[in-house]
Amino acid sequence: MQKMMRVVLLVLSGVSSTGLIAQTRATYEMPKSDFGGAVPKNPGKWLTFEDYPTAAIRNNEQGFVVVNFDITANGKVSRCEVTRSSGHTTLDDVPCRLLQRRARFDPATDASGVAVATRGTASFPFRIP
Repeated sequence: MQKMMRVVLLVLSGVSSTGLIAQTRATYEMPKSDFGGAVPKNPGKWLTFEDYPTAAIRNNEQGFVVVNFDITANGKVSRCEVTRSSGHTTLDDVPCRLLQRRARFDPATDASGVAVATRGTASFPFRIP
């Protein structure tokens, strides 16, 4: 449990800017998050440190996951897919499952101001301090 409390999960570091993350001994550039004109309402609640899988902590699994997903005209996430794997299924499964459950957006709008569906991309780094 103590190790669980020390886990730091940096969520959506790419939302405001492109960041760099060190994973093992290599450095990867994380793609900038893009929501196709939709505005995230609650990004701080999408993933928290409590969502880091216990098995991944135990096995010292780290990495980052990039996902693409649909944002409906109602502002909910539908179809989600991993486009860059962390290399660990236990980590890869987390973002899509929780985005569909927790993420909400003010939807994108067309030129007339009518809400429209769009696509989003987000990066989720998983690091154990």
